[in-house]
Order: sequence, then structure tokens, then C-alpha cells
Amino acid sequence: MGALYLASKLQECPVRMRDLINVYDILIQRTAHKRKTLASRDLQSPELKYVPMSYFGNTFYDLKDALVVSEMQILKRLGFNVNVVLPYGTLVNYLRLLGLTGRDDVCQRAWGYLNDACVYSFLVAARTDHPIDYKHRYMRYTPSRRLSAQRSC
Repeated sequence: MGALYLASKLQECPVRMRDLINVYDILIQRTAHKRKTLASRDLQSPELKYVPMSYFGNTFYDLKDALVVSEMQILKRLGFNVNVVLPYGTLVNYLRLLGLTGRDDVCQRAWGYLNDACVYSFLVAARTDHPIDYKHRYMRYTPSRRLSAQRSC
């Protein structure tokens, strides 16, 4: 929950803390209801009846405190270095420069390739002994990294 809250603050769509806690409360109640239904093996189980938490109760303030603590722990582990430059803005600028924004097939394919490249770089770093080079803006791909990633996948 802390990671999601921090990520929303760093991007263009901040989320209110109360809204995030309410969504997690719904998800927790839904999961508990599903587990209870599966445990009882009742095929005709009643629908989930959501009971909202009290805004002035201890549960809300406990979750709020836990959210703030987890956000601070994540920031501390990152060394408060949260400057992330995503390559999507650059892609949109290149598509505009080349006059390809009107072609949905090209935009969709370029966006997909970019998503794959971002995921691929993290897979290579996670599954091999090749660390990501943070000195450069984007990771460079070499044949040895591709081969080692294919072997480990």
C-alpha cells in the first residue's frame, strides 16, 4: 500500500490517502469473503455486503499510520532518490516529430516495444548477474545480455 501511494505521488495522478485506504479495505473484505465461501464450499453463498470502516475509528487511523511508515521506509531504502524519468514522453515526442501520431497501428506497436524493453531490462537485471547501469539514461542491450536472459527464462 505504501509503494502504491508513493508511486501515485511521484507521477501525475496523486491519490488521496483516504481513498487508497478505502480501496484496500474493500479488497481485504472481498478476499475474506471469498476465502470464507471457499472454505464452506457453499455454491449458493450470499453476495459480499461491504461494511465501510468508520472514519473516526481506530482501524482507519492504524492503517493511515502504517501507510505513512511504509512510505517512509521505502523512501529511506531508496535514499530519497525518487527521480524517475520514464521513456514514454520521449516516445510520444518522436512520434509527433515523425508525424506518426495519426497511425494507431504504429503508435500501438511502438508503445508495446517500449513496454517490452522496460520489462526486459528488469528481467535481465533480476535473473542474471548483470546489474542495471544507472549512469546512463537507458540501458544498452548487448548480445551477451540477451543470451544470458534467454538461458535463465
